[in-house]
Amino acid sequence: MTSRHKILILANFLFFNSGIKAILEEADFQLVVEVSQWEGLFEFIKSIIPNIILIDFIHYNDSDFQSLQTLRNSYPAVPVLLFINEESDGLLKDCIMMGIMGFVFGKTTLSELKKAIDLVASGREYFPNGISRLLKETFQANWKNHKTLRYSELLTLRELDVCKSICNGSTHKEIGEQLHISPRTVETHKKNIFAKLKIKSTAELVKYMIQNHLD
Repeated sequence: MTSRHKILILANFLFFNSGIKAILEEADFQLVVEVSQWEGLFEFIKSIIPNIILIDFIHYNDSDFQSLQTLRNSYPAVPVLLFINEESDGLLKDCIMMGIMGFVFGKTTLSELKKAIDLVASGREYFPNGISRLLKETFQANWKNHKTLRYSELLTLRELDVCKSICNGSTHKEIGEQLHISPRTVETHKKNIFAKLKIKSTAELVKYMIQNHLD
């Protein structure tokens, strides 16, 4: 059964205008409020804190990005799920840096949207396959250009390889095949990496890697 999340929607594009608010209400979400401007979002959130905020970032501008940063600074504990297009690699990095944990594409299915809402609202990250590809391309470029890895003193060379593969979007099985180790060993390396870096999620690892690669 779908969790009864209180959802606030900043709706500026066709996907929401097609009746998604009513669909989410029928899916037993507790509160689905739709606003069309940032001013309405900030006014609403003063009185009721939602479990998650869904925001259209497919057609964003500098003002939207500044408003998003203000939202994150003012309400860092409120999870945000962004709708972006498939060419948003630069935006993706910037949003991860400010703590956004969930992304979906504008053409996402209802079932995928429900899954993303449940995961992000519960404090977990959601990166669909297409975004994993963007992350892979970003990290491949950064990895080649980065000369000194300040976290290399914390992690072994094998752990660095596992880090790179995780951020490339590879599964434990794929990483194991690449490094000629078992998926269970990959999981052990991942746990050790998280413990050493004092992080708890793949999203935090991605953010940490970006911070070090963009010095």
